[in-house]
Order: sequence, then C-alpha cells, then structure tokens
Amino acid sequence: MEKKSTYNGFTEARKKANAKYMEDNGYVDLKIRLEKDKAEELREYVKSKGESMSAFINEAIDEAIRNG
Repeated sequence: MEKKSTYNGFTEARKKANAKYMEDNGYVDLKIRLEKDKAEELREYVKSKGESMSAFINEAIDEAIRNG
C-alpha cells in the first residue's frame, strides 16, 4: 500500500522555522513591485544566467552602490 503525503501546506511550525532562520542569519524580506512584463523579462534573464533572483538583485544593488 502506497503511503499518502501528510503535507498540509504552509504550517505554523514552518512559518516559525522560516522566521527563526531569517532572524538568526540576519536576513529581511524586501517586497518590490514591477510591471508584469518587466517581472517576466527579469525572470527570464536571471534564469538564462543560471542565478537566483535574490543573487541577481543583491549583485545589482552592490554594483549600484559601488558605482554611486
């Protein structure tokens, strides 16, 4: 007999674990708004470079700060 998954979605325990991880590692969430077309273009570009969205955005911020 095949065991069925007991996963019930995003639980309170998972929410607490994520919050603890973020706090323990000095991360914060940052929400940005983009036009739908721009967001899709960005997703495709980042994917073509083999990067995560977070890595790309962090690199872009660092470069903008360096170049003033």
